[in-house]
Amino acid sequence: MKISITILVDDTVTRSMLLAEHGFSAYLDINGHKVLFDAGQGMALKHNARLMGIKLNNLDSIIISHGHYDHANGIKKLINLHKIMVYAHPLTTCPRYKKIGDNEFKQIGIDWISNRSTQEMIEWQLSSDPQYITNDVVLSGEIPRTMKFEESDEPFYIKDRDNIVKDYLFDDQALFLRTPEGLIIITGCAHSGLINTILHAVKLMNDDRVLAVIGGTHLIHSGEERLQVTVEHLESLKVKKLYAAHCTGFNSCCFLKERLKDRFERLEVGKSLEWIYDEK
Repeated sequence: MKISITILVDDTVTRSMLLAEHGFSAYLDINGHKVLFDAGQGMALKHNARLMGIKLNNLDSIIISHGHYDHANGIKKLINLHKIMVYAHPLTTCPRYKKIGDNEFKQIGIDWISNRSTQEMIEWQLSSDPQYITNDVVLSGEIPRTMKFEESDEPFYIKDRDNIVKDYLFDDQALFLRTPEGLIIITGCAHSGLINTILHAVKLMNDDRVLAVIGGTHLIHSGEERLQVTVEHLESLKVKKLYAAHCTGFNSCCFLKERLKDRFERLEVGKSLEWIYDEK
């Protein structure tokens, strides 16, 4: 069994010639099954993939973690002569907004949703329940929100028929990979809460060994109290490694690194992770 995960889009880059942008995308090769988890805004995706020697024209599937532009707009760059299977939550395709003033909203949803030619090239797999990509690769479905400290009140809104209403981002999903050493959890933004996401993975996959958590944590605006409680839960859950990206934020990364030491690493564009297991 071989699993490789390469970061194609993130807010941070240090390698020469690669590009960073606000967003996230990870390329997964799981025993030859090729999955793109999120696609960023679209400015960096194909450029970075080309420089890293990753071909995006033979993907088996794409996963959209939630319906924000910085995770899904890049898909329009991948449309070609064959259909692409895209896994997502039904709410992912709804118009999304961020409130920036009194009765003033900025569009932050997926910009190609209303494009008929793009839609014709997508084979949607929409569900609020868990979806099994393979027996060992599972899209989370809606994530239960049981941790009160992870509740947030952000200026996100969604269009419901003709009304713009508060958006609680119920379409937020994560990907769970089963390995001989435990679970690998991949998040886009973890709007449902990082600890909520891990707890859901443990329950759904019936495995309390968490090998790695990879991706956005949405801790960028978190204060020290929430960060400390998050660390305590990560330790009690015995998470072996947190690879944080995108919406984690500089200050939060510093806090997590100080507390978690070698169990924390800040991801960036071009970073590759790999796990290899002998077949038994």
